[in-house]
Amino acid sequence: EEEKAKEEEEESGAERMIGQAYFCSRREALLYGDSFHAWHQHLGDEVLRLDYALLNARSTVVDVGAHTGRWAKQVGERYNCTLHLFEPIPEHVERSRALLSTLGSKASVHPYGIAGAE
Repeated sequence: EEEKAKEEEEESGAERMIGQAYFCSRREALLYGDSFHAWHQHLGDEVLRLDYALLNARSTVVDVGAHTGRWAKQVGERYNCTLHLFEPIPEHVERSRALLSTLGSKASVHPYGIAGAE
């Protein structure tokens, strides 16, 4: 049964790498090919998305569409940079502010969306 489950998992496009599960459809596999797999092999979601060689404590990062501020918090903690988050959804603004409160004056959450026109 374990062999059958493994075959079904492979047929559905789901794979398990480095102890973490990620899923892709056959379409995604065809569109993104090796880059999709390389991203996950190198733990892109946890490492590469935070790897910015030029950021430091004097940097200012602007996160437009910040959602709940998780990425910004990780960047702020890693680089001790100044953060400006823009998020128009009130619930997400409050969650971002709560999450980033540990960064003090280094983080500002602005309750606005950014657009080219109204």
